[in-house]
Amino acid sequence: FYKDHKVSHQGVLAILNEFIYSNLDDIYHQVISQGRQPRFVLLDRITDVGNFGAIARSAVCFDIDTIIIPNRNSVSVNPQAMKASAGALSQIPICRVDNVWDALDYLIQCGFQIIGASEKATADMTTLDTSLPSLLVLGNENTGISLPMQKMLTHHIRINMNSERFDSLNVSVSAGILFHHFYTQKSS
Repeated sequence: FYKDHKVSHQGVLAILNEFIYSNLDDIYHQVISQGRQPRFVLLDRITDVGNFGAIARSAVCFDIDTIIIPNRNSVSVNPQAMKASAGALSQIPICRVDNVWDALDYLIQCGFQIIGASEKATADMTTLDTSLPSLLVLGNENTGISLPMQKMLTHHIRINMNSERFDSLNVSVSAGILFHHFYTQKSS
């Protein structure tokens, strides 16, 4: 502390352990053993902790099984992300992978459809077969889904909206709409 510097506190001290990331293979087998079709999300170069937190909140609300993040060029679970998620990041497994391409290959081998959404797609999100194991790829806040990732998609969909007035949605808003679609299709 600096000399003559008054510190105001609330009398609370918290010691937090480092966040423990989940193993993708473990999550997959856990979901399958429960007799459910997996619904996973991959964040492709998402860097804003506010978006990460909002995505996590929607993912918990709409029964997404896990969020996958790359080890590099991506958000991580830190105090700011935890705060932005209002604690939701402690309610959903987060898998951090060293090699996103290996993770994609693994999920494709497991029978996943790889879905990306953008305003440039021609297929409507309602055309998806949501009864299949699904990985939803959400792209970067500025540039969307990376070109190499787009080549891995089995489905490229769009969210119907009034694009004459505005042409795109925030990534966390798009996530919420897509998660809700999966949730309502599962319930029906």
